[in-house]
Amino acid sequence: WRQMTTGESGVWAEARPAVPTIGVCAALLVAALMFRANGVFGGPVSNLVGFGVGAVLGFAALGWFAEADNRRQVPSRYRGGSSTRRFVCGAAVAAWALGIVHAYFLGLETTRHL
Repeated sequence: WRQMTTGESGVWAEARPAVPTIGVCAALLVAALMFRANGVFGGPVSNLVGFGVGAVLGFAALGWFAEADNRRQVPSRYRGGSSTRRFVCGAAVAAWALGIVHAYFLGLETTRHL
């Protein structure tokens, strides 16, 4: 699951930041599933959860991933590609976009009876 490598400085670093990647993907998944959960939770609760997870926690997980990925790139022998970074950034942007759509529907639901 996790492989550890040592750089020239002798400091151990993770070979792959798996946990932050899973965090970003989980935020995207929860934000997408909250559209289907509207009938289960009812009212603005699913939109509030979708906004919080997608727009807020998605980018927090992106920051966590970037920090772990930068720590991984510190050793001078790092020769990894940027495909994981592109995937995680794309997933975080998609989670943010879904969170913004949830924010719109939250505002619509909240102001419906005014």
